Amino acid sequence: MKHEHLGQEPYYGACVYGQSKLLFRGPRRSLKASYTAFVGSTETFGRMVETPFPALVEQATGHRALNLGCMNAGIDAFLHDPQILTLCRAADQVVLQVMDAANMSNRFYRVHPRRNDRFLRPSSVLEALYPETDFSEICFTWHLLEVLHATCRTRFEAVREELQCAWRARIQTLLDRLETPPHLLSLTAPAPERAEAASGLPKQRPLFVTSAMVEALRPRVRDIVTVEVAPEPVDHLLALAGAPPPRLGGASLPGPTGHEQIARALALALESAPR
Repeated sequence: MKHEHLGQEPYYGACVYGQSKLLFRGPRRSLKASYTAFVGSTETFGRMVETPFPALVEQATGHRALNLGCMNAGIDAFLHDPQILTLCRAADQVVLQVMDAANMSNRFYRVHPRRNDRFLRPSSVLEALYPETDFSEICFTWHLLEVLHATCRTRFEAVREELQCAWRARIQTLLDRLETPPHLLSLTAPAPERAEAASGLPKQRPLFVTSAMVEALRPRVRDIVTVEVAPEPVDHLLALAGAPPPRLGGASLPGPTGHEQIARALALALESAPR
């Protein structure tokens, strides 16, 4: 299933840049003029919104936006794509979204190198930790983590710790390869939703990335822009767009109001930063 045709969702005009194999939000932008690169996952791509926050920031600042948001991407998708790293190094400024810790290959499981939410296979370490689990019917990282969490919460703590450890190492590598310190965009859920998720498997992204993990990166980035956004269920956003509910529902994403909030915060940070 291609990203630009997700069931009966609106057409996003997905595009590619150079030799990259990743699909980004269209329309394709010219690379001849200066630009700010926006790197991230589904939220940056702008699933279920007509005008995602990179475009709104462009409208507010007058500076061209290159939307390098990729649906369901984790850090791995960008680390393994030299073309995108080159585009980021050529940008005037870079905005890097804090992405999930779940959608990366790690000591316990492998994910697809580009479609990072796709679970490929468990490692022998995970099979030994969860010998009773049948992994053959699991296709997505979220489903995998739900199964592991439901099977044994005590053993699941080892999985959580591994994902967080892998995220710390991987984000440091990405920052090294970007060369220019980015503006780090951290999208958080409202306090009541964070508290509700604390006792179980969190429902909001970025999965397993704590505020302390983000704050530890401050010496490596230009600044940290934290925006508290109340996500909306995907089926509600689809209904607003006149499309039927998704086959795999339950996810939540920022709606149009959320993207406007994000854009206002980013425009202020980008305008106040020295060029």
